[in-house]
Amino acid sequence: MSGSEKGPASGTSLVESTVHWLGVGAHSILWPSVSFAWGLVERTGPRQHALMNIWSRGCLRSAGVRVSVRGLEHVLRDRPQIFFSNHASIADICVLGAILPVEYRWLARKEVFSVPFIGWYLTVARHLKIDRGDRSSAIRLLNEAAERVRSGTNVLVFPEGTRSPDGNLLPFKKGVFHLALAAGVPIVPIRLLGSGRIIPKGSMRLGAAEVEVVLGAPISTEGLGEADLPALMDHVRDAMVRLGDPALRGFPQPV
Repeated sequence: MSGSEKGPASGTSLVESTVHWLGVGAHSILWPSVSFAWGLVERTGPRQHALMNIWSRGCLRSAGVRVSVRGLEHVLRDRPQIFFSNHASIADICVLGAILPVEYRWLARKEVFSVPFIGWYLTVARHLKIDRGDRSSAIRLLNEAAERVRSGTNVLVFPEGTRSPDGNLLPFKKGVFHLALAAGVPIVPIRLLGSGRIIPKGSMRLGAAEVEVVLGAPISTEGLGEADLPALMDHVRDAMVRLGDPALRGFPQPV
């Protein structure tokens, strides 16, 4: 099923895009700075998550993005989980930050932690790093992440590892599945539809868009080992493909 996304839905002009970016930039300086300052008192917890939610919603409003959601009943409230989402736009972090109803941490490339303001927030709020350039470092960081998950931290990952240019699912990276197996917690699949229109890959034009988020039923990893990894990858991919099928999820797919 195609997830084709052909650019900003509104045909955003350069002037409109500039205004959107000014608003997003203001929120992306203000709220991470507040988070960094609050980190002197509390590095993790509900207040840090609330600040991320405020930042996410502010950025979406500034860009004129509207989000609808289905499947929030699948989010687990009594135990940790790993959210697996497709990735079509750098705005995806705001879409998910605005709608997920439980506290969680991102698993992000270590390079992102060096970005001013956003990187400061990731560091002070103890989000999780992944190192794709060094195998031994990657294994160590994934083991640390698995221990955090087992201790009760929800985590959000993008299994494609990079943004899709057209909304269709790219091949999945194995590392995040190793994390799921090591943590032994359920995977909650998520499909974002239309987010690639906000900031198309290869462009910095920031346009208004309507985004739909669909969450699927949790997928158990209990009792699975490394030998089960290929089947688990296929199971999760199939679930995410089905979430993007308009015949199965009950409302039209954006084009």
